[in-house]
Amino acid sequence: MDAQEWHQRVTSAGGDVTAAISDWVEETGRLAEGTKISHIELRGWKPND
Repeated sequence: MDAQEWHQRVTSAGGDVTAAISDWVEETGRLAEGTKISHIELRGWKPND
C-alpha cells in the first residue's frame, strides 16, 4: 500500500499501528479474524533515483 493509504489506516485506528495492520491483514485474508499480533516489524525504503 502507498504512504497515503497507510496514513489513512493508522489515523482511522486512532494511531494504533498494530490495529491498522490487523484490520488490513484480516481484510485481505492473510490473518484469521481475531488473531492477535504479538510482534511487528515495519520497514520502509526510498527509491535510489
